[in-house]
Amino acid sequence: MALCQASEVYLRRSATPSHQDEKILKAALANYGRAVTLLRHKLASSKYVPSESATATSSALATFDLLIADGADDKIGHSASFAHFEACKCFLEAQSQNPSSTPTTIARAFFQDYCRFELFRVCSLGKLNAVTASICENTYWSGMEPFSLAPLPSNYASLQRASHEIDLRLARLTQYVRELRDGDDISASQVTALADLLLEFENLPAENETLHQVRVVPTRNIAERHIVPVSFDFDSPHWPMLIHYWATLLTLVRLCLLIDFLARKEHHLSWLDEDKTAKLVATQQRAVSNLLMSRQYAFDRSIVARLQVVHPLVLVWATLAGKSTTPQGLPVVTMKQWILTQLQRSGVSFLRDWTGRDLDNATEIFEIPDRLKQQKPPD
Repeated sequence: MALCQASEVYLRRSATPSHQDEKILKAALANYGRAVTLLRHKLASSKYVPSESATATSSALATFDLLIADGADDKIGHSASFAHFEACKCFLEAQSQNPSSTPTTIARAFFQDYCRFELFRVCSLGKLNAVTASICENTYWSGMEPFSLAPLPSNYASLQRASHEIDLRLARLTQYVRELRDGDDISASQVTALADLLLEFENLPAENETLHQVRVVPTRNIAERHIVPVSFDFDSPHWPMLIHYWATLLTLVRLCLLIDFLARKEHHLSWLDEDKTAKLVATQQRAVSNLLMSRQYAFDRSIVARLQVVHPLVLVWATLAGKSTTPQGLPVVTMKQWILTQLQRSGVSFLRDWTGRDLDNATEIFEIPDRLKQQKPPD
């Protein structure tokens, strides 16, 4: 009940930002309080055994907090939703202690959401201390089949598996990058070895097969065609899986280019040769282009669909750092303004008042540290 009411509050506020239905909000908060109280009593009981129902409740409460949050990033960053996700993490850790069992369907769904939520906090909210290599690499979870509501065509299944394998290890890579940026005592070769492993999961054949099944149409808004001339018109219900694959790949490539820069400048380690660098830059441009071409389709649909491209748009912003023009010759200031406008229009409340500075802070993990900013940044 609380979650339904929170959704109603969120949708009304998204449609009319100045309007706040206090009656529904108070009812939602009251039901939320009851749910939290009941959950606490259950967890405190001497008879309590870790269960999926309790984890499902924690997940629902986390969603409630994100929907009700007042809009400012600092409030999102300190939201009780993070505490609820930590409860989900405790459930996942407890379940992994029983190696004789197999992850259930609901546990697999929780696990995938948890991994992605951790990375969202780091890569789109700038919470650099949020991610540490954790349960994601536990062998109990690493061997599981990725969660899906329905059987997938082979090409989508391949892309989901590639995303899953990268998701499992991105937490550790992000931690390594943070340590490199901070100048900590870490072996650059250890970092590049993990990055090399993750790059192997790119699946270009499956990606190309999938794209051959997607229609390309002129971007409807003529005023936007100088930025995104054409857009995708997906006809598969699995299109969010493709978005996540590109976003995961783009995250990995951005981190790899930064790792190479830091390894050369501070560890005197030459990792990527000219050909490998060119390949990564091409992969980055392809992922950026595909994500931008997906924006129209997502925005034409529900708030849930629009959410699929919010994180990717933030990632695209990160690729523009230190540049004056895009690979297509468009002024970066024009592209940045367009991205900022799309995020503000996405219906995500805490993005409505964001500025370019907010986005720069949110994507700090991809930035070179201040001590090296006078040198040529990664491509």
